[in-house]
Amino acid sequence: GFTYEFNSEGEHYDHGHGHEEVPEPEVLKRHVVKTTFVGANLPTFEELAPSSFYENYFLGNNPAKWVSNSFAYEEVQYLNLYDHIDMRMYNGNSTLKYDVIVNPGGDPSDFKVNYEGQDKLEIIDGALRITTTLGTITEEKPYAYQESGGFKMKVACEYVLVGTEMHFFFPDGYDETKPLIIDPELNFSTFTGATS
Repeated sequence: GFTYEFNSEGEHYDHGHGHEEVPEPEVLKRHVVKTTFVGANLPTFEELAPSSFYENYFLGNNPAKWVSNSFAYEEVQYLNLYDHIDMRMYNGNSTLKYDVIVNPGGDPSDFKVNYEGQDKLEIIDGALRITTTLGTITEEKPYAYQESGGFKMKVACEYVLVGTEMHFFFPDGYDETKPLIIDPELNFSTFTGATS
């Protein structure tokens, strides 16, 4: 699954000089929401579009735990996350995006996500709203499509929430002989006071 960790931005104050009153520094607040892919396989990961640079991590005194030449990647694919279902994570439109790819033979109802740590979880106007002490994460109404003759054909798709577990529903069905791509969009812009 994913772990979303959000921090409020604490203000930095210089030390006062002379008899100036120094305001109390703000406390940095954090909130974590953890998601779990319910019943998922242990996927194979494929990293695509490596960065032109690498980083080294020399932490602690044990060289066996050091890492060097570590590249960043613009896209990571989770292959066979569920039987015949892959997931692609990437940066799109300046935000984190993920696509669920249901290949022929896959069952989209197998893809289930459980949420924990949030204050509230609800579907409003087709979007999944995850409320935390620092603001709201919105997974916009999912866009699903299949390709046919070089065109993207939209497929009706909805979130279903059962307790803290989300899955997708296709009220009009879809063509099970072709790949189905589900493309939710995460929206963090509703956070107030949080910059990270």
